[in-house]
Amino acid sequence: MASVYLAIQESLDRPVALKVLDASFLEDPQFSERFLDEGRIIASLNHRNIITIHDIGIVDSAHYISMEYVEGGDLVRHIAEGVDWEHALDIVEAMGECLHFGHEAGVVHRDVKPANILFRTDGTPLLTDFGIAKRLRATSDLTVAGSVLGTPSYLSPEQAQGKPIDGRADIYALGVILYEMLVGERPYDADTDIAIIFRHLQDPIPKLPRDLKHLQPLLGRMLAKRPKDRFRNAAAMVDFICDLRSRSAPHTMTRPMAIPVSARGPGAERGARRRLPPARLWGAGIWGLSVLALAALSFRLALWPLPNGPSTDSADGSVVSAEPEAAVSPPASDGSAASPDEPTRAAAATSRSVSKPARQRSWREQREKAIQSLLARGDAALEAERLTVPEHDNAYDHYREALRRDPDNAHAERGLRAIARRYEILAEQQIARGNLGAARRYAERGIDVQPLSQDLIRLRAEIDKQIEIRKLLRLAKEALADYRLTTPATRNAYFYYRRVLQMDPNNQRASDGMEAIARRYAALAEGELAQYRYPKAQRYIRLGLKVQPNNKRLLALKEEAQLKNAPKQILKDLKGLFE
Repeated sequence: MASVYLAIQESLDRPVALKVLDASFLEDPQFSERFLDEGRIIASLNHRNIITIHDIGIVDSAHYISMEYVEGGDLVRHIAEGVDWEHALDIVEAMGECLHFGHEAGVVHRDVKPANILFRTDGTPLLTDFGIAKRLRATSDLTVAGSVLGTPSYLSPEQAQGKPIDGRADIYALGVILYEMLVGERPYDADTDIAIIFRHLQDPIPKLPRDLKHLQPLLGRMLAKRPKDRFRNAAAMVDFICDLRSRSAPHTMTRPMAIPVSARGPGAERGARRRLPPARLWGAGIWGLSVLALAALSFRLALWPLPNGPSTDSADGSVVSAEPEAAVSPPASDGSAASPDEPTRAAAATSRSVSKPARQRSWREQREKAIQSLLARGDAALEAERLTVPEHDNAYDHYREALRRDPDNAHAERGLRAIARRYEILAEQQIARGNLGAARRYAERGIDVQPLSQDLIRLRAEIDKQIEIRKLLRLAKEALADYRLTTPATRNAYFYYRRVLQMDPNNQRASDGMEAIARRYAALAEGELAQYRYPKAQRYIRLGLKVQPNNKRLLALKEEAQLKNAPKQILKDLKGLFE
């Protein structure tokens, strides 16, 4: 349906990926509109893990989408090379966040698969290819009679049956991807598309190897056959992963790797690009754009909803009203029962017989009892590492509800600070392991709990700096390998290493990189001197000394080049005298 080209946007002198609708589809207005709608959908979803759209339009009947050019390959390649389980969780978290973002905006992707997850050079995963994405509307069920859109290997049961779908279909596809990253093969594979679909509908949820069994609850929720048995949304899934990390991951020393494709035999990749039969497609050729819409994660305080119901359970299992007016109703002026909600006339009479001070005392006692119950449950959840999940049974929700009832409660305030501190510790643990993406997410969660925490704000800034340094070092290494030593401007090894040293003057990798550039120039200069090309040798020496002014090898070569070039310069000067 479309072809993608590498192009240069001349106005900004930057590479872009240019997606162009095939001419054979221009006669069908449906395909034309669907193609342009893909660009509009992506452009409306501004998220760090969603591909960036630069422009869409029509030029001389050619329909195009100009988007971010990504050089880090796709998840298909990463799976073939092997993905450790912590990295797999990083990818699932990032995709869950952007999918929830999209779902909240009313967009379901419908074709989440490894080929549609690309990577920037700094390792950031990006969801792309929204060719069959759909906006959720009150009158839209995202299906067409007799049609199925999506890739069979990643198709949710309800999607395969042509039923109405929501964001939970994307969660299912992401579960298939998680299993594929962990084990190295798809959970439901077969020789034909129909056989694959039947396996999705009938086969049980696959079991993970023993060394990955701590991830089985996550996989089971993601791959549940019925949507209602999955996570209610992608945000809940991401919260579950964070809680899973905090309780189990820190104690795991080994990091199992998925088996690379090359080690799995000749049939391992069979069906990777399989398509549904033409009769199942929404119009001929729509398959070429197969990728679904996203959803992304709205972070706290919206991420973890605060309890807002009228009541909460007390310690003895009874229901305690959240508001004092509902605790004991005052007597009505006519002597009748004050509240129609009172269960019996006897209860109403008892209420009327209680004096005002007694009623106030009763309310205060019930209120204090409810607050103490909330604090106790908050402490227990904190001890059990249930920081912000599961919903309504986590430390954050309990402490926040206690503060809603008693805004000055010091115990609840200490509890929130303890949650934030725990997230700070988790972030620091991930930094020590080199998992900067996970570290930043933990820092964000801590800031969502305690927005004014200077320690967490500084930690997040430091993580952002380390992420930028890691990106620059990777770009510098690539530039060095390509001999882009000091040119072109802003895309050379010297530029990248210098940026790193500006951010971290003691960065050893950047210092070593500067020395490596100087060595390259010294080697180039020596080659030119051996060929008696002294001016060119001197140019390389000047460039090398710009990088490392005190490099002994380059200084020695500079002196050697001057001595060897001196006779030629003298002859040139004498020749000028006689002309």
